Amino acid sequence: MNLVLHHFRKEFAYLRLRWFGFLALLGFELAVNLEWLLPMRAGEASPGWLVYVPVVMLLAGLSLLLSCPEDRPGSDRSFISTRPMPLRAYWLARVMIWLLLIVLPVVLQNGLYLALSDRPFADVLRGMWERFCFAAGFTAWLLPMLALWQRQEVWKLLLTLALTLFAASKLLDVATADSGTISFYQTWPMLALGWGVFALLSSALVWRHLVHRYSFRRRLALTSLASLLALLAARFGSWGDSPPVSQDAALVQKLAPNLQTAFDLAETRFEGTERSFGPSLRGKLPAVTGMKDVHVVLRPLSSVFTQAGSSRRVESAEHHPYRPSAYFTPQWEVYRGNQVLSGFFPKSTLFMPDDEYMPKWTLNDQALTPLAAFSKPHPRFDEPLGIETEFVVDWFQRDRALEMPVVAGASTECDEVRWKILRVSPAEGPKPGALTLFLHQESRTHWDAENGQAILLHLPAQRLVRLEPARQTIVSQRGDHTGWRHTLLELTWPHILNHADGEPTGADLASARLILLRSRFLGQSRTSWKSPEIRLADIPSNWGNELHWDESEVLYRGRETKAFEERVATLKPPSADSSEKEARRYVYDLFSNASCTRAIYTNAAHSRITQAFEPLGRHHLPLLLELRSHSWPGWSNKPPNNLLERYVTDDQREALVERAPSNAMLADLVVRKGWAEAAQRHKPRLLASPVLPPGAVELLLAWKDDPEVAARLILEARHDFQGEIISALDKKPETRPQIGTVVKEAFEDTVLLMQSMQTNRKVERAAEFGSAEAFELCLRWQGLNGDASREQSGPPYPSLLNADGSRFWDKRMPMHEQPPFFRRLKVSDFEYVPEKRAWRFLKP
Repeated sequence: MNLVLHHFRKEFAYLRLRWFGFLALLGFELAVNLEWLLPMRAGEASPGWLVYVPVVMLLAGLSLLLSCPEDRPGSDRSFISTRPMPLRAYWLARVMIWLLLIVLPVVLQNGLYLALSDRPFADVLRGMWERFCFAAGFTAWLLPMLALWQRQEVWKLLLTLALTLFAASKLLDVATADSGTISFYQTWPMLALGWGVFALLSSALVWRHLVHRYSFRRRLALTSLASLLALLAARFGSWGDSPPVSQDAALVQKLAPNLQTAFDLAETRFEGTERSFGPSLRGKLPAVTGMKDVHVVLRPLSSVFTQAGSSRRVESAEHHPYRPSAYFTPQWEVYRGNQVLSGFFPKSTLFMPDDEYMPKWTLNDQALTPLAAFSKPHPRFDEPLGIETEFVVDWFQRDRALEMPVVAGASTECDEVRWKILRVSPAEGPKPGALTLFLHQESRTHWDAENGQAILLHLPAQRLVRLEPARQTIVSQRGDHTGWRHTLLELTWPHILNHADGEPTGADLASARLILLRSRFLGQSRTSWKSPEIRLADIPSNWGNELHWDESEVLYRGRETKAFEERVATLKPPSADSSEKEARRYVYDLFSNASCTRAIYTNAAHSRITQAFEPLGRHHLPLLLELRSHSWPGWSNKPPNNLLERYVTDDQREALVERAPSNAMLADLVVRKGWAEAAQRHKPRLLASPVLPPGAVELLLAWKDDPEVAARLILEARHDFQGEIISALDKKPETRPQIGTVVKEAFEDTVLLMQSMQTNRKVERAAEFGSAEAFELCLRWQGLNGDASREQSGPPYPSLLNADGSRFWDKRMPMHEQPPFFRRLKVSDFEYVPEKRAWRFLKP
């Protein structure tokens, strides 16, 4: 041990000036992170050179591992290679230098920073441990390097490693680009792991080299191999089925037995084998967790399919590890627009997102849960099928972690975040009437800090919540990789003090509240679901109605008709002698050309589309009857959709009646032709089916006088987005009260998210059925219409009558005049007219 201490003292004497400089850098960084020096101020960016301080510190630390020139084992002229000093003593001294002069000061500095930041003792210890891993991972690799390479070999090594890692990294990017399960996004813990692996492999190589004296090429090849293995560790170090950090497993165990899930098959969507990712069955999941601030996400583990007496188990390809995916993480779940969100605020509060390009709140509101896993050989989609699926249940809890008034100097804190408003700047944002805040935020950033966060602005006087800032800029940041980060944020919300048209909003900033919405992962449980027998072919497609035939509006704007005529002129119309293959190709070319040129939405081109369609209707009508409804482009009452009726005669009656339940377009044609009675042979199957096929609603509406059919339609009315069922049953005195109940319940369950078309329709429909609360929301929504981002679905338009009884919307009002007009109206300015399902102005 005397030799170890002797060598340590010798090297320390050589390195002491560098070490004191390293300590000075650590002290300077500590003072900067604590904002004793260069504090962050509103509107002032930090000096640009501060970002280089960590780099200088890393280089200073690495320089401490460069021992005395005569003591480098990689050099043939080194002094220790000739003196009688055991290698074990030498390496122990080197490890002491690494631990005591580099790692220990870094770890102690981080612990002191956390203690002075008033963090809990557990967080101080965790921060010191993470800092140790960070420092050790990024510096340990240099220890064995000195024994492997001579001075003139270092540059060849660096060039080879740079080229090897660059090429390998690009290959990994390509290999994982299409994968939905493999993460190729590096994190700091994974990078530290990669450097640690490289250090261990290099140490093993040094041990073998000192015994066998490897050649330069062999050392270079083995070091390159070690770097590749380290890259794999850094890229995929967290890949695996390691569960996330459960923050309240006891609560999950308490709530899991009482979890109520009921998949609503009426909301189910099935994508067939034409999808690039294969068949997919998805549905909405109403779930009751037992706590109003807790929601769940279900992910399929495996499915058992039973068809024609035989069963087959399929493992789910969608069951991927938790960490590598951005979906279903606490940060993603904080954006879920469900009843948990609306429960945090008073009733009738509107939620306005400002995310113009990524409408994440809306997408989560409409998310479909995967119900089954499919793999080849696929089950027969047109035959009855039973499905039993096991799920893993992810439990999430959200809360209003912070809340404070929007005034300069206001502050608040919770266990993981501290806030202080440095400045409030009204009307200084990018648009008139904007509100800009400079927010000083201190937040917990340990490696297990997986809680999701979203900043909201609550305006109680307007009964409005702005879900996130339109602009959120990091002005300055301190304390990265310490476990406790200081951040100066500039937050801007447009149209807070003035509407988009310049009219004052009347917002009271004294009553406004800045809120931190937090999402925590509680834990996991298991559940299962068993379906009744269903035919997958009967389930509508979620993508079918969005088949756009590669439309390109910009290319043909202003010349739609001419472009369509030019392209159709190149086609050869099919004759009676044409083969089915030729006819199918003509159908595709006609429909795609009409869509790409936007001729289907141009009235002047409709006659030309009708002319081009004629050969198909005359000679290949059976082929047209085979097309699915969503394959027909354009409006339902314009060519080519309305042309089929011209060519259908009684000779095709049986073919249409047979296909009608599975084809909405043909079902509508059957009803208009007066053949609905002939289609009643399908009624027993349709009423018994747990999922109605696409054409069933049109047929059932034709039979609505049958009490059994009316009862089934009332069940389906809960999902009647277009309102066809509701409108039809509302005209029948015996079903009108039940339909009113359905509309009322749908409105009560609605999250008032202004980015959702479903919310729009439910509020509009409830207002038309006499809800004063819903009608007040319509007026308020109309008044805010100009303030919403371009991605909003638009306000609801309930039925309105003028004082003389004429329809208000028949006289078109310019869009820019609507918000200020409705902003001045109240519910008391109208009276409800039940027989018209409309609200009438009391005054002209």
